[in-house]
Amino acid sequence: MLAEEAVKTAEYVRTQANYDKAKSLVDKLVTGSDKDILIKRLSVVKAYLDKISPGQTVPQIPGQTGTQTPGQTGLQNIEDALKNAEDKVKLAESTRSLANYDTAKSAVDALPSNSAKVIFLHRLAVVKAYLDEQSETSKYNEAINSAIDKVGRAESSRTKETYDLAKYFVDALPSSAEKSTLLNRLSVVEDYLAEKEKVDKDAGVISSATVSVSKAELNRTQANYDAAKKLVDALPESDSKRTLLNRLATIQKYLDGKNSTITPNASTTSPTGTATINPPVNPNMVIKVTNGVVKSQVQEAAEKQILATLQKHWVKTEMQNLMERNIFIWDNAQTFKPNEKVTQEEFVALLARAYETNMASVNLGVLKGKYASEIRVGLDKGFIKGTESLKKPITREEAVRMLVRALRTKANIVTPSTNLVQNYKDGSKIGVMARSDFNYALHTKLIYGDTKRNLNAQGSVTKAEAIAFVSRLLDKIPIQK
Repeated sequence: MLAEEAVKTAEYVRTQANYDKAKSLVDKLVTGSDKDILIKRLSVVKAYLDKISPGQTVPQIPGQTGTQTPGQTGLQNIEDALKNAEDKVKLAESTRSLANYDTAKSAVDALPSNSAKVIFLHRLAVVKAYLDEQSETSKYNEAINSAIDKVGRAESSRTKETYDLAKYFVDALPSSAEKSTLLNRLSVVEDYLAEKEKVDKDAGVISSATVSVSKAELNRTQANYDAAKKLVDALPESDSKRTLLNRLATIQKYLDGKNSTITPNASTTSPTGTATINPPVNPNMVIKVTNGVVKSQVQEAAEKQILATLQKHWVKTEMQNLMERNIFIWDNAQTFKPNEKVTQEEFVALLARAYETNMASVNLGVLKGKYASEIRVGLDKGFIKGTESLKKPITREEAVRMLVRALRTKANIVTPSTNLVQNYKDGSKIGVMARSDFNYALHTKLIYGDTKRNLNAQGSVTKAEAIAFVSRLLDKIPIQK
């Protein structure tokens, strides 16, 4: 070991004294492969020293100018180069910058081959490995940030184009926890788009059938009935289809002469043979029956007026859905403002009418007021516990809990194992008691977060949102009697 250290020193310093000291120690070693290797290494040092003889020019060292003389000046030149290279290697190690690495590498590469150069190269290899890793990390971070940005845009706009772009960026990421999180967020957008596509498709088909049924109700001819029946029969099984079939049944009864409730606005012929027209239908006369409840022309006109004000509003389809079921509590377009807050009793009234079509049969007990019958149904069904705060605006958390309570009376609810609430920014703010209800509501798509990925549990519910909640509830599980 002493001999090997002496050889290393001779290789590093390259002076005659150090060479002689190392040679003396190596010569004392027992003959063998270790001794042979050390002798070969010393022969390189000896060859270098032999070249530096009086009158010979020493090789130029990078960074220096002029011609050096042999002897001690040449040795100093080599030592300076080694010191310069070591300083630059240390700087590269401390700063870990690519510029300092490149400078150090140039200085080390210019050294003559020796053990010191090998050591410097090993040290620089560590710096290079770090720089390569940082470069890969930087590229990964850039890719992650781009994917996060695209996912955020997809969540905000909820369009097929932004979803596809975000999916492309996320799929290109290597497997990681961040990628899994982004895929989970995109799955929410994907579910929304799939549901919207289905709703839009169904709404278009149902809308055509509904228009045809309305035409048959207005004209009450066999031809109009047959055309409407054909469209309705082609619909998939749903509450909407059953509602339209009920309306068609009423028309058929009239056509068969079995329903005297609906009086046609028909032409008759006088004894003289002159055609006469019956007077216009009384505005309050029943013109159709929906879910067993008659509607007057006044009610029909009010509903049409409300829908006319919602031509470009996102809740129009849901509004039509409830009107077809005769589940509506606002009288006309003047009292229905879609962005106004909903009170607890108004929300209870919507839910109650989804359960009970004949409010006149409800035993009110001591309850009084506009929505006394509906509140009694809510108390009896268990989706409200009392009447203390029914005049106050309802929060999204309170609405969700009522929706899930309402479902429990009709279905066995199993809360999903996946914690969907954690995918939203303000999910941690939801009360512990309400968290399982939110998970179920998200799982069944009764509710969605906003474009900023918030659930706004303590935010107020608007009339439009209340309509959407109850409409989705009825579409998921038909609970109306």
